[in-house]
Amino acid sequence: MKKSLLWLALVLTVGASYAQAQTYRKFKVDMTSGYSRPTSGVGDVSGGLNLSIEPKYNVTDQIAVGLKFEATVLASADRIGSDGLLLAVVRSSSLTGEYYFGSKTVRPYLGVGVGLYRPAIIDTSEGFESIDIGAERQFGFAPRLGLQMGHFRLGVEYNMVKDSNFFSIKTGTTIGGGRK
Repeated sequence: MKKSLLWLALVLTVGASYAQAQTYRKFKVDMTSGYSRPTSGVGDVSGGLNLSIEPKYNVTDQIAVGLKFEATVLASADRIGSDGLLLAVVRSSSLTGEYYFGSKTVRPYLGVGVGLYRPAIIDTSEGFESIDIGAERQFGFAPRLGLQMGHFRLGVEYNMVKDSNFFSIKTGTTIGGGRK
């Protein structure tokens, strides 16, 4: 098993060295924020904000791989203005991959992220207590699609996690990664 993984890593590394990006710079960082809405499993919350940073490497002009670090905070609309506030906080770290269509300034993309999510519920109605939904981190999967317009980014993403599925709409900027 270890030998197979070693050979796979070697083949991918050698293949990537021959298929380098030719039009776009190799490294970039996407910084996005937006609106998230739960679809299941995160308590009585209705929506909130997300913030992410994603360093990436352009393997080719069409393929980018990277790491995503994200925090999503969802709040209960029913309890705003009352004595306490109910929040769901989901932190995640994921490996990501994206495929860009075309090589013009405006490029649609499809992608996916797989990684670990850490959901928690924070209820401030009786003091400030935090109750984790899951005792441990949970594996998650996040398909995504969007548009890269120069250094502006617009996308949608659906995070599928055992205890906290949510949909996100994101906008942001890309630092680096532009045309050479």
